[in-house]
Amino acid sequence: MKRLDENKRKINLVGKNRRGLLITLFLFVFFQLQTNNVFNQEAPLVNPLEKGFVYNFTDNGKYFVKYGADLESWVRFLQYNPGTKDPSGDKIESDFDFVLRRSIISTVLKLDRFTAFLALGTGTQSYAVSMSPYTISKPTIYYYDFWGSYEVFKDALRLGYGLNLYKGLSRYSSASAARTIGADVPMLSAPDVLTTEQTARHLGFFAAGNIKYINYRLIIGKPFLVNSLTRPAYSLDKAADVPNSHFSTQGYFAFQFLDKESSFLPFYAATYLGKKKIFNIGTGFYSHPKSTQSINDAGDTITHNKFHYAIDVFFEYPVLSGGVFTFYSAFFKYNYGPNYNLTGGVANVLATSTSTGLSEPNFGSGRAVALQLAFLFPKVVGKTSKIQIYYEGNYMFFDALNDAALHHNLGITSYVHDHNLKFTLQYELRPFMQNDNFDSYKSLIIFKNQFYF
Repeated sequence: MKRLDENKRKINLVGKNRRGLLITLFLFVFFQLQTNNVFNQEAPLVNPLEKGFVYNFTDNGKYFVKYGADLESWVRFLQYNPGTKDPSGDKIESDFDFVLRRSIISTVLKLDRFTAFLALGTGTQSYAVSMSPYTISKPTIYYYDFWGSYEVFKDALRLGYGLNLYKGLSRYSSASAARTIGADVPMLSAPDVLTTEQTARHLGFFAAGNIKYINYRLIIGKPFLVNSLTRPAYSLDKAADVPNSHFSTQGYFAFQFLDKESSFLPFYAATYLGKKKIFNIGTGFYSHPKSTQSINDAGDTITHNKFHYAIDVFFEYPVLSGGVFTFYSAFFKYNYGPNYNLTGGVANVLATSTSTGLSEPNFGSGRAVALQLAFLFPKVVGKTSKIQIYYEGNYMFFDALNDAALHHNLGITSYVHDHNLKFTLQYELRPFMQNDNFDSYKSLIIFKNQFYF
């Protein structure tokens, strides 16, 4: 009888998965058809949003102000980890929800060699976050970026400071959230985003530019304090972040064998949609002394230095008269101290002290590999949209885990007007780890729409 009930539960769960996939697929196809119907009335061959909203103070383009916005929202079908409970305290296996992933407005002010950049917005907002007086979590508005720079030598050296995303370690450590291939930026590239950074940003000085074939950035920063009562605690042979005032240093160097990329803003694109030919090999590092602690067998508290390094390859090339092939891969070596391990998930509403919700391994001492493959089809849909299919893999081999944690994303993106207006449908297989051992995969389906200029 117990086996029969278990089989019924599995059949019901499969049915829910299929319904979730069908609904999100319907949303993707519906929006694709509607945007084609709207934009094909005049059949524009150019992107009207590409240049954004710019006011030039002079005719030479050296003095201007540009306003921008990035609005991203998700519809999700979620399969929760075992033991997860809903807000009523009942066990829940799957659900639908809605997430405002990013809501950001930005300003770029350029006065000849001086540049100032400001981005203001809200963090991820789920149904557990509202202005209601009876809701614990409230939406907050804060600075994503707030920095200024001076171009000492044209394209070769830019110096600046402030709250910024000029970072080391890897290409995607400074990824543009609006110019991704998948639904989001790969988490592996920002190994301290949950602790000493603010939305992957940090406070500090930076130097960046292009010297012949080398695109580089060097940074000295002051990591944010990890001093809340809810921070992970260090223990016997297990490191965790501790409050400290030490500076961090980091850097990234990319050898550019084809087209060059600009360092005017810190953000690296995941794809240029065929507008550039890119072949870069890069390497980077991140160092934060005396930033974690653990306890050894003798009961002594031991202080550790964080040190991460990475090697990555980015290749994008137009093929087949309008198609584009994109490849990215990175190898990461993380060192936080012994058996450091952090888990989490985006908009993980139902995660509590006794329920993991959508949690999976995110960061830890050890190794990791990121892989991204994408192909943009040469055929234009409705004279405006372009279709891209992709695969993303995050492979984590952390010292604290007995098994590897492998995360897979498979998806399709419709670029109605490049990155400025696009829709993405992504299917994820998320590893669920039970007592540091791989147990099973859980599904997550995301339908994303984005408006950006």
